[in-house]
Amino acid sequence: MTTTTCRTWVAAFALATVGLAPHAASAQVGDALIVVAKRTVTTNGYAEIAARCPAGYVALSGGISSDSAWTVTTLAPTFGNLALFQLADGVQAGAPDGWYASIDMLEGPSTIALAVSCAQLSGTVVTVVASGQASYFSDASATAGCPAGYRALGGGIDVERAGTLSSEKYRISASQPLPDGSDQTWPPSVGWRAGVYGAPLIFVVPPPPGPVFKVGSICAQGTDARVATSFDATTSNYVVFRESASCPAGTYALAGGSRLPGQWLVGLEPVFGDDSALALYQRNAGDYPVGQAWSTGAIRDTGATNTGTGFNAHAVCASTNETGPAAQAVPVVEFHHAGLHHYFISTDPVEIAALQSGTVIKGWVATGQSWKAHVDHPAGTQPVCRFYIPPGLGDSHFFSASTSECAAILEASTNPAHPSHGWYAGYVYESSSAFHVAVPAQGTCAGGTTPVYRLWNGQANAAAWGSNHRYTTSPAIVSQMVGAGHVNEGVVMCSPN
Repeated sequence: MTTTTCRTWVAAFALATVGLAPHAASAQVGDALIVVAKRTVTTNGYAEIAARCPAGYVALSGGISSDSAWTVTTLAPTFGNLALFQLADGVQAGAPDGWYASIDMLEGPSTIALAVSCAQLSGTVVTVVASGQASYFSDASATAGCPAGYRALGGGIDVERAGTLSSEKYRISASQPLPDGSDQTWPPSVGWRAGVYGAPLIFVVPPPPGPVFKVGSICAQGTDARVATSFDATTSNYVVFRESASCPAGTYALAGGSRLPGQWLVGLEPVFGDDSALALYQRNAGDYPVGQAWSTGAIRDTGATNTGTGFNAHAVCASTNETGPAAQAVPVVEFHHAGLHHYFISTDPVEIAALQSGTVIKGWVATGQSWKAHVDHPAGTQPVCRFYIPPGLGDSHFFSASTSECAAILEASTNPAHPSHGWYAGYVYESSSAFHVAVPAQGTCAGGTTPVYRLWNGQANAAAWGSNHRYTTSPAIVSQMVGAGHVNEGVVMCSPN
């Protein structure tokens, strides 16, 4: 779930103190996800967007994308009602819960999208803040290094008076994880470096002072965060170049960054860990699985002092408590309601107990059929969304491990202008992650997993009893249900053995 808020709202309700609530114990990375927020910008010039992580998650990094031409002026963490720019330099106890971005839109109207990388961290998290000041035709930067024993899981940059910089053309030229200087392929991430490049439209002598900016590094104990880097040797002006940095196997890309000497950042976004090739700005607002890479885009101004240099793309890579063999599978228990002629599945022990007792939720009987799924989010799995279908359309539930399918139903159910809104209006988005499973590749599940088939009860049954789906790993049940008029929609999930 996302919450959008503007920078002025953040500033207006700033906390009276800069002390932030600390976490406790040593931090381990648990579940991770990406929250996407969107808005439409109708005119050229300054625009802003913000989003927050779910309760209990720490915001680690922000990505920004658009279907038009623009440059980034701020990409920074937020701390409840407090902006990064309002924090004093030094080590601040606590962690951000959201992200804020501002851009200079060059060709509106346009859609902009903000992605926030969010993770559950079990222990101590601090934010280290450092200040810098920009100037004309200069790459000014500042570095916020983590305390000894901490690793940087993410970071960002907040620029003073970003909303009035259109005529001055100060733009972000760096926001990147800081490696420890070793010659390792994936060196430890020990801080965050960010900066601003200034290229004014009208050169004034002497030049006025440039904007002050704040760099924030989100640092945690007990993680194995490392930096992945790639390089693009671009040499042209006013051409957008893109590059991605990928993490090693067994790790997730929890944050992204770039270093763009003499250039402006025009795009930074995660490579999502789902089955869709959609770019950030093409996605609906909602929650998505993390992937193993981040992508960045840059454009160089003709007045750049270091024309001919390339740029770096970066990702912060870390394993989670769910990437190893400790991730446990739980049963997905099937129920049947004879009066409704409907099937239902659940992994929730409380919900299962209520259905079995029949005291509050009446009429449901366990079929004796079950298969397995993960409550947590092991590597190689995707969240399964859950929708409630209202009476009149089904009085039923629908589950999907397809990110694009979940997003399409959510869009159709909430957007009155959607051509399918009449059919999906009233659908209730009960969960973005009811449980987690692997997904098939072209209908085939990988070794160590069992195919899960989805059966729809068909036009005649749906007209009589309401639309309903059955999920099963049994080919015999598939044949039986197809013979009774159900439609076999194929393999939609892969259950761990």
